[in-house]
Amino acid sequence: MDNNYENIVPWNGANDTGRDVRLKLQRNFAKIVVNFQELDGKFTTVDDLFDLIAQELDKKLSKVDSDTAAGLITFLKGLVSEGLIKAQEGIELGDFLSGILGSGGCFKVNPQNGKTYIEADEIYIRLKAVFDTLEIRHSTHVGGQQILSPAGMTCIRVEEYDTYYRCFMKADDGSKAVQNLFAENDQAQCRDINVKEGIYDNVSNQYYWRLVVGVGDDYIDLSKDDCDTGSTVPAAGDNICQLGNRLYKERQNAIVISSYGSDSPSFKQYAGIDSYSLEGREVTVLSPSGNELSGKLHIQPGSTGWQSLDGLPEGIKEAADSAIGGIEFGKNNLLRNSGFTGDYQTANLNSDTSLDVTSELYSPSLKYWDVVNAVAQESEISMSGKEVVIKSGSMTQALFYRIIPGESYIFSFYGKGTSVTFSCGGYAETIPLTDEYKRYICRFKTLSAGSILSIHSVTGSFCELQLERGTVPSSWGASMMDNTSELAHYQELKYLTSAIKDGSVDILGGLVLANILQLGNYKDGRMQRVTAGISGIYNNDDDVFAFGGGTLEQAISTVAKYKDNPSYQPTDEELNSIAKIVFTHGGRTILNDVVLRGYIYALGGVFSGKVSIANEKILLNEDGSGWLANKAIMWDKDGKAYGDLFDKQYAMNTNYVELPTVPKGSIKQIILPYYVLRAILTYEIKFANQSDFIVYKEGTNTRVVTGDTQISFGKLGHGIIRLTGICFDADSSNTRWVAEDINFGLNG
Repeated sequence: MDNNYENIVPWNGANDTGRDVRLKLQRNFAKIVVNFQELDGKFTTVDDLFDLIAQELDKKLSKVDSDTAAGLITFLKGLVSEGLIKAQEGIELGDFLSGILGSGGCFKVNPQNGKTYIEADEIYIRLKAVFDTLEIRHSTHVGGQQILSPAGMTCIRVEEYDTYYRCFMKADDGSKAVQNLFAENDQAQCRDINVKEGIYDNVSNQYYWRLVVGVGDDYIDLSKDDCDTGSTVPAAGDNICQLGNRLYKERQNAIVISSYGSDSPSFKQYAGIDSYSLEGREVTVLSPSGNELSGKLHIQPGSTGWQSLDGLPEGIKEAADSAIGGIEFGKNNLLRNSGFTGDYQTANLNSDTSLDVTSELYSPSLKYWDVVNAVAQESEISMSGKEVVIKSGSMTQALFYRIIPGESYIFSFYGKGTSVTFSCGGYAETIPLTDEYKRYICRFKTLSAGSILSIHSVTGSFCELQLERGTVPSSWGASMMDNTSELAHYQELKYLTSAIKDGSVDILGGLVLANILQLGNYKDGRMQRVTAGISGIYNNDDDVFAFGGGTLEQAISTVAKYKDNPSYQPTDEELNSIAKIVFTHGGRTILNDVVLRGYIYALGGVFSGKVSIANEKILLNEDGSGWLANKAIMWDKDGKAYGDLFDKQYAMNTNYVELPTVPKGSIKQIILPYYVLRAILTYEIKFANQSDFIVYKEGTNTRVVTGDTQISFGKLGHGIIRLTGICFDADSSNTRWVAEDINFGLNG
C-alpha cells in the first residue's frame, strides 16, 4: 500500500483560496480508495482489519519504544545517538582489511572468548593510556648483507705487529660478558661499501678477507700476507664476520642474506668455504632470479610445478609432461608371451589342426600372437633369449584385459629395422627405426575401448614388448598371466634326463661315482617323496650341488629367487614351497637357520636383523643402535654415544661445557676432543650446581675452581679432555669434577 500522504497546511496566507488544500485532500483520498481496494477480500470483519493493520505496523521501526530490525540498515547521512550503542560482534570502519598493509579500522569482539580487538592506523589519546601489556611491531629496513656464521665481532681498536693485525673486541661492558667465538684458521671478512668517501676524515669503504692466525679472550690476530686481493687495513669500528675455515668443515658453512646485487634480495647458503672465493660453494639460493636447492627436499601433497623440473631420470620428465593428474608408474605387462618363449605347455591338437615341419608342438614361441610373415628365433639381446623377425608383415594379440578409454598407456620395445606402426584403443602411431637395437617408448591416451594390440606395416626385429597402463615405463618383465611355474620343473627334468641318459654309477670299494643322488622316502621300489639330494651336474655356479627339506625342483626354485637378490625375504607361503637347505656349485648357501660352534671367516656380510655376540656383550640392533663391551660403550639409533665409559662426548673443539650434578654412588664422564695447532682452547664451564667444583692441572700446579668459570687446559696437537665427576658431599649434593688432559701429540 502507498502510505506516503501529502502534508496539508490549512492556511497559507491572505491570498490562499483553498485550492491547494482541496487538491491535496483529493489526492490523499484517492490513495485511500486505492489502498482500500487492495484490502478488498483480505478481511471480512473489523477484527481482520485490525490484524492486518497490526501486521503492517510490525514491519515498521518504532520511534518511541525499543525495537529490533531483522535486516541491515544503511544510514546515508550518518547516525547520531544520545545514548549507548551496543554492537554484539563489533564495528568495522571503511573498507576494513587486516594487517600491516591493510585499510580501514575495526572494533570487534571475539565471540568464543569475549576478548575485544581494535585495529586502526592511528590512535590519539589526549590524557592518559594504561596498558597491562604493550607489544610494538614495526617494519624496518636492513641494507647491505647479513652473514650468519660461527663467529663475529665489532672491532674497538687495532694494534699492528710485524706479521699480523690484532683486532680487539669489547668482551665485557660491565653488565655482561661475551665470548670470543673465533678460532684459528678461520677466515675473517669485513665488508662496508656504502660509505660516501671524502665527507669526513678517516672514514672510507672497508673490505678485507684475512686468515685468523691467533685468538685471545678479547682479540683476534689477522694475517697481513694471507688475505684476499685488495684487502684494506683493519680499523676500529669494523664489523668482522667469520666466513670460512682452512681446516674444519663444520666451520666452512655460512648463510648470507643480501639486499644488493643483480639477484637481490637473496638468501644463499654456502658450504665448504676454505679459500677467499665463494665460487662453486652455493648449495641453496633463493632470489627473484631463480631458486636452487640441493640435498634432500621434502615436497608435501598439493605442490605444483613439477612439469618444470630438469635433470629427472630417463622417462620421468616425458611422463610428467604428458601425465594428467600426476605421475603413474607402469605396473604389469598386459601382453602375454611378450618374450616369445611360449607357455611351457603342450599344444592342443584336433582334427582341424594343420601341421608342417615348422610346427611347434611344445610351448609354441608365438603363442597368443596372430602373425603374418613373422618368425621367432634365438637372440643374444633379449632378456628372454628370443626375438621376433618380421618382413613386411604384422603381429596382433587379443588382450586378456580390455583397454579403458581415456586412460594413459605405454607401449615399449627393443627393436631395429625401418619402421613400425602400432595401434591400440583407437590410437595409432608410426615409429621410425634405426639399424641398431634400441629401446622405444611410446606414451599415448586411448580414444576408445578395445582388446586388440596390432603391430603392422613392419620390417624389423623386435624383443621385450611391453604394454602397461601408466605414464612412467618400467623395465621389461613377463606378464603375471604368463606361465613361469614350469621353468623350475623342466630344469629339474633336464638334470634328471641328463643323469639317466648320459650318466652312470660306479662303486669302487667305498667310492661311489654318480651324477645325482636323491634321498627320501623310498619304499617297495618306489620313491614316495624326495626330501634331499646331491647333484654333480655343473653347468654354471647357480646349479644345485646339495639340497634338503624339499625336492630338486624346489631347490632350483629357491636358487632362482635369491640369484639376483641375496637379501630376498620370502613370504610365509613361499617358505612352504621352497627347499629349506640349498648349496650351489658356486658356493652360495641358503639356509633357514644356522647354529655354528666354531669360527666364521668372511670378507664381509649383510645382516638384516639383530646381531648378538657373546651373550649380548656386543649387540647391534636393526635400527642402528647397540653397545660394546657389555654396555660399556652404547649408542642410540642416531649415533649418540653414552654408557659406563662416558656419558657424553662433545664435538671437536667445543668450548662450552655443561657439567651436571652427579648423584651419590654414580660416576659420570664427559669427553672433550680437541685438535689445535697454534693456541690452546679456553673452555667455558657451566655447573648445574654452583657449589660444584673442578680440579685441574695448570702447568705443574693443581687448581680448584668452584662455580661457573673459564679454564684453559689441553696442549697443542690432538687429544681429549676427560672430565670425571663423582659425588663429593651427598648432604649438600656437591660434585667434584677432575679434568685430565690425554694428548696424542701434533701427529697423533
